Amino acid sequence: MAFADYTLSPGGGNYAGDVGEVLVTDYAFSTPVTTRLGTLSRPSGALGQAPSVSADGKYVVWSQCDPWTPGFCNIMLATRSPAGLWSTSQLASNGFWNPESSPHVDGQWVVYSGAESFGERDIYISSVNGAVQFRLALPGPQYYPTISGNVILFSSLPVGAGNNTGELELYMFQLASQRLWRITDTPWDETLSDISRLPDGTLNIVWDSGPVDNRDVYGANITLPPLPVTTLLRDLTETVSSYNLAQGISNALDAKLQAALAALEAARKNNLATACSMITAFINEVTAQSGKSITVAEAQQLLNIAVQIKNGMGCS
Repeated sequence: MAFADYTLSPGGGNYAGDVGEVLVTDYAFSTPVTTRLGTLSRPSGALGQAPSVSADGKYVVWSQCDPWTPGFCNIMLATRSPAGLWSTSQLASNGFWNPESSPHVDGQWVVYSGAESFGERDIYISSVNGAVQFRLALPGPQYYPTISGNVILFSSLPVGAGNNTGELELYMFQLASQRLWRITDTPWDETLSDISRLPDGTLNIVWDSGPVDNRDVYGANITLPPLPVTTLLRDLTETVSSYNLAQGISNALDAKLQAALAALEAARKNNLATACSMITAFINEVTAQSGKSITVAEAQQLLNIAVQIKNGMGCS
């Protein structure tokens, strides 16, 4: 269980009174153990807030803000070791993330909302190890994202609405297929959403809605259409071909993708493990060549697509 305590540290900078510090209570021990995550990494007076803990209890993310410059925050992540010890790292820094960033972690991915400058708010995504990071350039400003697998649930103004007009509606975005769905259409703001994947693949979502003085919690189960993984694999092959790579590297990457395509076809005959193995081999090859035979930017683009494919195939 992760939470923010506003009684442990004195306030400072532009924040009045006490500032928050993020703590986590671990119930895996015979006696619950509480750890002050903020003291592991935060500068004096920093404001820790909006913590989220992954379902497996291994990760905690939160916003850690500069008390002297309101609105400017780091996105922090704490990782639990098998022995129950916590270590922290910084996933994003010096951005206009602020308390509305609402970082969320599902055990593989971290999502948060913010803007690198004082522009429109977008959703940012990072793998828990920080190796893959990218921004979703969706229409309108996005707030309060949560993630499960490759599906993100978030609030946003309808397309065409100004930054300060209209009501926040609920949307769902599928990373692997790059598809966007609008979930709600009401006269009120939809906020405080959460998403989880049930054992049969159904998505369970909950959110808060209603007039200011009488809000309620709503829920729904949603089954998404099948993923077009084959199309994504072909797109990845075309992306490799579009780069001016050394012939040997290009051939090696292309061979792995062609093998993945063939394995995907075989997956219909219960050979999904081979397809997953091939796309993992591709990811390993790109990672090994990043900054060498492939530029870091090119490698990042290839890895982003490959990870989406891997998630879409349901690889572990």
